[in-house]
Amino acid sequence: MITLKGNARDNTVVMEGHLLSPTKSQKAYNHSPDGFSWGYSGSGPAQLALAILLELMPKEKALAKYQDFKFKVIANIPQDSDFTLVMTNKLKVVKLLVTKNIAKTIKNTDIDIANCSIGHGIRCQQAKSNECKCSCGGKNHGKQNSLF
Repeated sequence: MITLKGNARDNTVVMEGHLLSPTKSQKAYNHSPDGFSWGYSGSGPAQLALAILLELMPKEKALAKYQDFKFKVIANIPQDSDFTLVMTNKLKVVKLLVTKNIAKTIKNTDIDIANCSIGHGIRCQQAKSNECKCSCGGKNHGKQNSLF
């Protein structure tokens, strides 16, 4: 299992207990001189996706796959939220825990996406509500959710 923890206050990410630096990924492709971000499909999330994949696979493969990873995973993490993301070694998302600061209260949302395809699961929150809220309308649930 691979665990990532993101801190929204300073846009830092810890991977397996080590602070993930944007420097290595910026040398491969500099999308964002300002570093990492998440929650949309721009340059900061691209830099984060590339940094994660460079830690997990050879450079050529990471460069070929990081945009898909950005769109399917990183862009779907709520933007101004701390997060803990747990994935298998094959980048199958197992669990996402999001902590949002809302009007000085902390709201924890435990989202289990094991039964929803990876492109929709983070938005689905099916485990909590038993009602699909994602764009697939439930038709993709239960399909293999491994990214690669």
